[in-house]
Amino acid sequence: MPQREDSDYEDDVPMSPIGAGGGINDARNMNTLPSVAPHVSETNDPFRVAAVYLHEGRMNLKLSEHPRTSDQMDTWFLLRRSWFPYFDLFMALLYMCLAIVEAPAVKGASLPVSVIVAIQTTCLATNLLQIFLKFRIAGSFQTGRVPKGCNWQLTVVFILTIDLIIYMVHSVDPKWHVLRVFRPAYLLSCQKASEIRRVLRQIIHVCYEVIEMMIFLFFYVGVFSVAATFLFASDDEDSFFHNLGDSYTQLFVLITTCNYPSVMLPAFTINQGAFFFFFVFIVIGIYFILNLILAIVYKFYTEAERAKFRQRFLHQRAAIRRAYKVLTKNGYDSGISMAQFRLCMKQYRSRFTEKQIVLFYHSLNRSGSGALSLEEFYDFFEFLQLRWHRKGYSEGVPTRLDDEDVRKRSDSVGSAMSTVWNLGLLSHDVIRKDSFLSRLVRSHWIDAVSDMVVFLQAVFLTYRASIYSSVHHESEKDMNKIILGFLVYFTVEILVKGTLLTFRTYWFYSWHRFDVFFTVVGWITLAVDYCTPFHSAASVVILRAFRLSSLLTMSSRKTFTHIMTTAITITPRMVRFAGTLFCTYYVFAIIGMTFLADTASTCASDLHTDCGLPYAYIPGQNFGHYQEMNFNDVWHAYVTLFTLMVVNDWNNTMGGHAATATTWSRAFFMLFYVFTVLVVVNVVLAYVLEMFQIVVVGQQVKERKQADRAQGADVFVLNSDAQNMTTSVDEYDDLPEISTATTVEVQLSLEDLREIGDPTEKDLRRMSAADRPGDAFVTYEGMHRMSQYTLYLILFHDSLDKWIETETHLVTADVDDSDIYA
Repeated sequence: MPQREDSDYEDDVPMSPIGAGGGINDARNMNTLPSVAPHVSETNDPFRVAAVYLHEGRMNLKLSEHPRTSDQMDTWFLLRRSWFPYFDLFMALLYMCLAIVEAPAVKGASLPVSVIVAIQTTCLATNLLQIFLKFRIAGSFQTGRVPKGCNWQLTVVFILTIDLIIYMVHSVDPKWHVLRVFRPAYLLSCQKASEIRRVLRQIIHVCYEVIEMMIFLFFYVGVFSVAATFLFASDDEDSFFHNLGDSYTQLFVLITTCNYPSVMLPAFTINQGAFFFFFVFIVIGIYFILNLILAIVYKFYTEAERAKFRQRFLHQRAAIRRAYKVLTKNGYDSGISMAQFRLCMKQYRSRFTEKQIVLFYHSLNRSGSGALSLEEFYDFFEFLQLRWHRKGYSEGVPTRLDDEDVRKRSDSVGSAMSTVWNLGLLSHDVIRKDSFLSRLVRSHWIDAVSDMVVFLQAVFLTYRASIYSSVHHESEKDMNKIILGFLVYFTVEILVKGTLLTFRTYWFYSWHRFDVFFTVVGWITLAVDYCTPFHSAASVVILRAFRLSSLLTMSSRKTFTHIMTTAITITPRMVRFAGTLFCTYYVFAIIGMTFLADTASTCASDLHTDCGLPYAYIPGQNFGHYQEMNFNDVWHAYVTLFTLMVVNDWNNTMGGHAATATTWSRAFFMLFYVFTVLVVVNVVLAYVLEMFQIVVVGQQVKERKQADRAQGADVFVLNSDAQNMTTSVDEYDDLPEISTATTVEVQLSLEDLREIGDPTEKDLRRMSAADRPGDAFVTYEGMHRMSQYTLYLILFHDSLDKWIETETHLVTADVDDSDIYA
């Protein structure tokens, strides 16, 4: 079974491919539940217990470590669902950021040793408090059983405590402070960093799988190094292959293409047949071995993603079954009533309003029976993140009710009902949806005008940049005045669209957030330009030109649409990879600051050390300044490591440190290249490739659904006396948004409206019985983006039946599913 992954998944809300009933679980009935009943203490509120099970399913926590007593339950909520996870994350980041002020400190950022010691002690105490809470939840003080994962946490705390003691004795010499390399372990133990922990676990798994190829790569370079030494070491004019060590270093750099053709030219000048040696080495090494490594990384990463998705999918279903059993302990056929669901949601999401709870319940209760069945409850996470608004309001999405429907509705209820309906169109807006301004904002003309203004701004700034130089910048204030005019236009556009569409709906779309971000930043940089000698407004405002890329989506070709959808889908989730790189950089930065501080930075001042031309500063020349690529403090270390990851000219940085420190320091740079570039960067590339493939599949599924709908296929509408619900997948083509969204419609009766405190209910009640229709209702629409989880469901749709069939056998056989999927 897949390994457990401690993940919150708070940004990846699970949802299912859209079909009959809106979920993949509708056609797969599971009428049996495990006989292993969830433990509910007499002192525990069953609604609270069910809420904890739902949290454990969402956060992928072991069901076997479910809190048993009320004290354990209180501790669980403190550790998982209170302010503590955020405080714990803050302390972990603060602990790592101490490297800025510790010796060797960033210039001007040092702190007294006593302050640093106090902060370290507080961070370690917070980590110990986290471990103590985990022990309390697991009942370890009574049973003596150590919770999973706490052993290594205690080991790390012990190591960091030794590091604190050493720092108190040797606070000036960084060579004694090497144990702070374990500080990222504290960050990885935090609940809010679980996604980073999962990515790092996958990277370690990939490293284990490609270790043979890495060994072969080093072996391949070694064989050619021996051959190069015999071929070229005797040539006095060839300075690259003096000995075996130099040969190995130069050929390893050649694998990264950084020193070609410089490394070949001396030998080629003496004997032009030397080209064939480098030709064979490059073709096999670069175009075969490195690409084979990428293929292996992609293969094992996709396999790990598939296993992770299967584990998560089945684990959430197991948690939902246990929550359902707690809520229906009097019998499984009774279902979950609205009252039970409301009390459970108050424990699960205390910030949910009554309206959200009622709409959530009705969206799950597709049968309209007034009690949720297990099959309906399986869609709990699917509809959890729906954003609700009354349909017909000016919310910036095309209404499904055409003008004929509006006229029929108005005729059936008279002028009073028509007034109420128009009020519904107004919502929070001051302009009716059928007004001129509202239609203008929704038209393509206003988008065309905005795109034209962005284009004119880009042309103007490009022209000014073409005549701008270090000696020609007298008219900067005039340019800022023109930039001010553009910013005023964009600000007015945002305010008008936000007012007519409601700012909540306006903020929902990515391009709108793009506009708001660069408008705000533009105002800030313009203010900075007026107050300081910096000139940053133009360089920021020109970035709005990327807004014109949306025009490429008008092409009949779907490639750019797929690219934009992929970018929108993966951008929020790239944070996990950024956090992984942050931790990786931190480990290598501490090692570099410990052993390579004050090395390459002394190249220019040390006349007896030949660091090479890149370190020779000559005024007016475009080389030199490589002294800045050092490990003198954590800031320079991070900049140096990023330069190494980019690969270009990384051999110059390595050569300077090897010349002033020791030749064995090259191993540090080679190890960083192998781990970061060949593994981590390739894992990110594999993720992007996988997501692009899934987006293409998802778009094809959507296009097939649209084609079926155009041919008169079913739209999957379920009707009942209390509600109607329609589930579909739509792309809003009339908006400048390249995304696929899942929408759910729920129609509420007068009783439902009164229950949630909807003001429309009072207007309907004031009507006469003759004017008010018996089936009066108000339609609410819930919408959320198609997330990565939805796309995975589409990609692995053929495997879902097999997974659920295996799960059914386990459930029917009364197997305890506490640890099967976690």
